[in-house]
Amino acid sequence: MDDIRIVANLAVSVAARADQITIPAAFALAPNYPNPFSPRGSLGPGGRHTTIRFALPAIAQIDIAIYDLLGRRVATLLNEKRPAGVHLVRWEAQDEAGQQVAAGIYFYRLQATLADGRRAFQSVRKMVVQ
Repeated sequence: MDDIRIVANLAVSVAARADQITIPAAFALAPNYPNPFSPRGSLGPGGRHTTIRFALPAIAQIDIAIYDLLGRRVATLLNEKRPAGVHLVRWEAQDEAGQQVAAGIYFYRLQATLADGRRAFQSVRKMVVQ
């Protein structure tokens, strides 16, 4: 029997079209913006807020939480499964009870857990509430 050898070249291109989703190559947690931010005053119906951007290369259970300087969990922004892609979440400087937090330094942490239960990623960043 003769050996059959098949040689294939595969080229993958990523188009920058609005109707396509770009899958990130790695997990990432970006700096929040604006930082520092002031929740007082108003910039429309939602008031002022900060935005946190994160990237997922695979479907993962996401936990994004805000902590104070003493390490106490102040607020939970997300605790749910999210698909691969780039995501945004807003924080309006409110605690779990919906009360405005005091001015100061806070930390936000992203934990991503894969479907098999392995923690795939964890990152912490600092933000300032004025």
